[in-house]
Amino acid sequence: MNATFKSMSDLVADAEDLIARVAQSQTPQVRALANTVQISVNRVKEQLRKRARGLRPRQGSARSSLENPWLYTAAGASMAIDIAAWVRLQRKKKRP
Repeated sequence: MNATFKSMSDLVADAEDLIARVAQSQTPQVRALANTVQISVNRVKEQLRKRARGLRPRQGSARSSLENPWLYTAAGASMAIDIAAWVRLQRKKKRP
C-alpha cells in the first residue's frame, strides 16, 4: 500500500467518523446532509477499492502505482467539496 492510498483511506475513515456524529443531530436537514456526504464517501471508497484491485500484480505485467495519480486528487477534491458544503450549511444555520 503506498502512502497516497493510505492517506486517502485515512481521510475516508475520518469522514465516516464525522458522518456518524452528524447523523446523530436533532436537525433533520443536518441528518439529510449526512446521507448526502455518505453517498460521496461510498463513491470514494469504491474508487479506492477499484484502484487497489488495479494495483495487485498480474501475471506477466508490472503495474505502476503512479499510473493514475489524478484519481487520488479527484477523490480528495470531492471529499473536500462535500465537507466545505457541510461547513457552509452549518454556518448559515447558526445565523439568525
